Amino acid sequence: CITGEYAPTSPKHKTSPSIHHCEFVCEDFFDYYRKKRFDLIINDNVLEHIHPDDVDVFLKKCHSLLNPGGCLLTYTPNAMTGPHDVSKYFLPKGSITQGLHLKEYTFAQITRKLKMAGFENINTWPFGPKVSALFGIYMPSRFWYYKSLALEHIFEHFPTVIRCNRVINTLISNFLLCTKP
Repeated sequence: CITGEYAPTSPKHKTSPSIHHCEFVCEDFFDYYRKKRFDLIINDNVLEHIHPDDVDVFLKKCHSLLNPGGCLLTYTPNAMTGPHDVSKYFLPKGSITQGLHLKEYTFAQITRKLKMAGFENINTWPFGPKVSALFGIYMPSRFWYYKSLALEHIFEHFPTVIRCNRVINTLISNFLLCTKP
């Protein structure tokens, strides 16, 4: 969905002449309702911009808009290696974000929220989809999910200067793919 913030002059519904089977909708996601359900919803860098009190409602809304067996692909920066917004320029590493990201989540936190929203089969890639593809790994798995949980648990006890770097951020991928039962 494209919101009014990004496309204020767009019509409410518009089809793309170059992308078949795609419809762009300009309305408030929380008010969005259609009888037709989706097979896939993608949230790329969205959750950190939603007020923390509304994230559970947002994920439940995503769940309600999916067909049974439908997938949610979500990415959000990992709070343990942040901040990842403009705060990184004026706050020390490891600080709580104070810029445009209202809340950044750890891998464990976002996993809990997805489960509370009713999602199952939560999987991830070893290093995020792009880097994983360089190693010939194209599909997420439960193995990599447990790897990310374990690494996050280990690195949370490390000093900030060690855990707040690109290598650790890449190892603990906050790219998650889950399904609606």
